[in-house]
Amino acid sequence: MNILILGATGFIGSATAARLLADGHRVTGLGRNPSRARLKLPDIKWIAADLSKMLHAEDWSAVIEGHDAVVNCAGALQDGLADELAATQHKAMLALYAAAQQARPLIVQISARTNGAAGDLPFLTTKRQADEALAASGLLMSSCARPSSSAATPMVVRRCCAPSLPCPSASRSFMQQVRSQQSRLMTWRRR
Repeated sequence: MNILILGATGFIGSATAARLLADGHRVTGLGRNPSRARLKLPDIKWIAADLSKMLHAEDWSAVIEGHDAVVNCAGALQDGLADELAATQHKAMLALYAAAQQARPLIVQISARTNGAAGDLPFLTTKRQADEALAASGLLMSSCARPSSSAATPMVVRRCCAPSLPCPSASRSFMQQVRSQQSRLMTWRRR
C-alpha cells in the first residue's frame, strides 16, 4: 500500500513509518522539517507541511492523492510556539476528511481515550472532536485508541492498514472491537 503518515517525525509516527516500510509498504511522511526528518528516516518520501496551516480541503487534495491510506499520528500535548491544538488536531482533520471524500483513502486515526476525569482538557477535547467528525464522515476508517504503552501502536496501525482486515458496514454504524494485550482496534464504515 501507499501510505501517508501525518506526524511521521514524532515518536509514534516514526516508529509506525519504520515498521510499515519494513513490511514493504511505500511510505510518505508529512512534517514541518523534512530535511531534519530524513536524518531519522531517510528511506521514506517526505512532504513539507504544517498541519496547523492545512485548514481547507484544497490544502489536502494534492497531498493525499495517490495514497491508499492516511495514518494520523500527529498530535500536540498543548498550545505553544510551534503548536496550536485546535488547528492541528481538529480543524486540519476536518479539512482532511473533506478532501478525503473525493480520494477515499482509508483513514487511520491514532487517538487517545478522550472521556473521563481529564476529558475536558484541550488536548483531549480536540482529539475527541476529530474522532467524532471522522466517525460521522462516512469515510472508510479505522480508529485506534492509543495503548497505555505507545510501543504497541505501530503494530496496531499495521493491522489497521492491512488490506485483509475486514471493514464491516451497516446502514447505520457498526463497530467491531478486537482486543489484544495493550490496545483496542475499532473498525467501522458508515453509509
